[in-house]
Amino acid sequence: AMIKLVETMAKSEAWATECKNRNWTPILLTGDDYAKFVTEDTARIGAILKDLGLA
Repeated sequence: AMIKLVETMAKSEAWATECKNRNWTPILLTGDDYAKFVTEDTARIGAILKDLGLA
């Protein structure tokens, strides 16, 4: 139910306007696409932290 609500919101004109006003990139990821993004981004950030000596 929550994913459907967010998908509906992401398709709305109000959301498009808010993204434009705030210079946001309107990208919605769910399911496997979201899991892949989180996995890849966690690895990327981990590598940066390691390079900085923070991890």
